[in-house]
Amino acid sequence: MGELAHGVRQVAPMLNVTRTWNVVCAVANMACAIRLTRDYAIRRRAFGRPLIEQPLHAQTLAGDGLAALRAASADWLDGNDDMHAASAIRQSLDAAARWLDQHAVARDSLEAGARGLVFTLARCAAAALLVRQASSSSAHGAARPAAALHRFVQRGLDRLVTPDADNTALLPGWRCFHRPPPVTCPHGLKCRDFLHGPPPCSI
Repeated sequence: MGELAHGVRQVAPMLNVTRTWNVVCAVANMACAIRLTRDYAIRRRAFGRPLIEQPLHAQTLAGDGLAALRAASADWLDGNDDMHAASAIRQSLDAAARWLDQHAVARDSLEAGARGLVFTLARCAAAALLVRQASSSSAHGAARPAAALHRFVQRGLDRLVTPDADNTALLPGWRCFHRPPPVTCPHGLKCRDFLHGPPPCSI
């Protein structure tokens, strides 16, 4: 809760989180739909062969989602004055394309790094939309959207990772804290262990 005069300012961070989460869920649902469609095309047979081998069906499934995002981003970036943000967006999209080419044949690596890929694409889309908003607002003398864009881009758009399976396998059994053994006071009583040494004996 906050002051009545600052209602939008108080709720804006929650709206930003919601928008980002919607983008992430939309990309994840799209990927799931494409995966189910391809699986069906591999299993379903028509005219004596699987659908995936039918030229028309294969061409329909070959649509490039990353290319669609590139096209949308290019439209959002059209006419902007922030070359630094535009360059960061394009470089991150290029990195995402290279990452996909590198890990497309390794399913385990692709699944392990999918979260980073989704966050990268989502941040690129969000940055491109911020660029458009900043350009529109600057024409009316508002500087806050441009400041938000600079802060967003400064924190980086690339969240791509190459998971190390051996390193990851060590983490589930790792414990962050080690509790010291109980401390025995001079009177032979076991006092409760504290982080900064034994408590004073009450006897």
